[in-house]
This record gives sequence, C-alpha cells and structure tokens, in this order.
Amino acid sequence: MSGDLSFERLWDSGRCGAGPFDPARVAALPPGAQRYLRHAIAAGTPMASAVRLTMHGEIWLKGWNAFEAQEVIHWGRGFMWRATVRMRWAFVRGGDSFRRRHRRHALEAVRRYPDHERVGT
Repeated sequence: MSGDLSFERLWDSGRCGAGPFDPARVAALPPGAQRYLRHAIAAGTPMASAVRLTMHGEIWLKGWNAFEAQEVIHWGRGFMWRATVRMRWAFVRGGDSFRRRHRRHALEAVRRYPDHERVGT
C-alpha cells in the first residue's frame, strides 16, 4: 500500500500547496461555510492541495471482512485508495484511483496462510 511509488508520488506532489488562505476566496460559499472556514483557518495560513487519510474497519466482500486502507486525495490531480482486506486465511489487496481522467480498479490475492499457521481452529 504505502510502498506504491505512484501513490507516494501523488502525495509528494501535493506538499507545495495552493498558496496562503485568503478569506475572500470563500465568498461564494453559503454563509455558514464562510463563517466556519474564516474561524477555522487564519488568514495567510499555507493551504494544502492534498490530504492523506488512513482508515480501518470492515468492508463487504462476500461477507464482512476487516480492512486497512490509505487514500490520497489531490486537488486537481485525482485520488488513489489502497486497501488490504483479510478474507479468512488470505489477504486481498486492491484499490481505486482516478488520475489524469483515467479510473482504475484492481484486486489481487497477495498471501495465504499455510495450514500450520492458522490460529483458533
């Protein structure tokens, strides 16, 4: 997941930001959103153009299975989501991405536990 070079490249490309926060930039938003953003972000704060999220929980793949994932969302360039799902005695790795107007979805089995390593059976 985190070792994927294009995943890391997308994240690294967002570190330069989109300039400082100018309260005038939120003038077209609804009044509640304007108040929130002007309160939460000080004028002149460097703005990020990307966010990296880490998540875990359960996902439905032929039943509920534990998963861990990371996602990078980059303003103007797209997103990449990478997950590892534990399905019984195997791990399945997959993800979604949308970059440069191209969507990609992939799943692959990456490892099975040998029978002698099973726990709780």
